[in-house]
Amino acid sequence: MQIYQTFVFRRPAVFSRPLIFATAFMTFFSVVIALFKDIPDIEGDRIFGIRSFSVQLGQKKVFWICVGLLEMAYCVAILMGATSACLLSRYATVFWNVKLYN
Repeated sequence: MQIYQTFVFRRPAVFSRPLIFATAFMTFFSVVIALFKDIPDIEGDRIFGIRSFSVQLGQKKVFWICVGLLEMAYCVAILMGATSACLLSRYATVFWNVKLYN
């Protein structure tokens, strides 16, 4: 059995937890932005027969889905920061959010 390994600058590529999280978070965030940008275009979509998410579900429902998805993403970000191996990251995450919500 052969194992293929990717190398970058003659070193093995390392997909660390922060890298995977940042990639997933930004992908998720981009999807939410695309859904948010679709909300104002609902009339044009209807006129041209485009069955977008906003046309199918309605503007308010898509708006609140986006808000819920963003809240979920930020809660996961807070959880990731609070459980980080780096003490400075944990400190910054916990105390920033305590200060933010008090």
